[in-house]
Amino acid sequence: MDVKHKIKYCSQCHTITLHDPCIICGDAARDHHSLCIVADPQDQMAIEKTGEFNGVYHILGGLISPLDGLTPDILKIKELIKRVFTGKYQEIFFAINPTVEGEATILYITNQLKGQDVLMTRIAYGLPIGADLDYADELTIAKAYEGRVKI
Repeated sequence: MDVKHKIKYCSQCHTITLHDPCIICGDAARDHHSLCIVADPQDQMAIEKTGEFNGVYHILGGLISPLDGLTPDILKIKELIKRVFTGKYQEIFFAINPTVEGEATILYITNQLKGQDVLMTRIAYGLPIGADLDYADELTIAKAYEGRVKI
């Protein structure tokens, strides 16, 4: 019963929390100039587990999917646009699954943010560690090739 009354959404990033702002948004040691956009709190937790990202987040509450009734006005995209226009972000990092819905969401948001002087990046495509090329599909291999890095 307490959970129902104590759990709320962070007013800044829209994650599930007991405190507003959440622990991440309220942490002065984090890089508040780097913003990671994710679909849901589970994706935020996956990024946090890596220990690599030290910025703040914005949870959209899903991905654009008109067939499922998820349109931009239902998601937290307006709040994101307002946040970016009023914030001083140096990088916006999209950690969104490379699905049709994910690509549509990224395209919609980047079009809304045109003209902003901010670096926009996305999570890399490619093969997972330990994967075998023999079992990868052509699109995955092609995306891995496009995202190759110098060694």
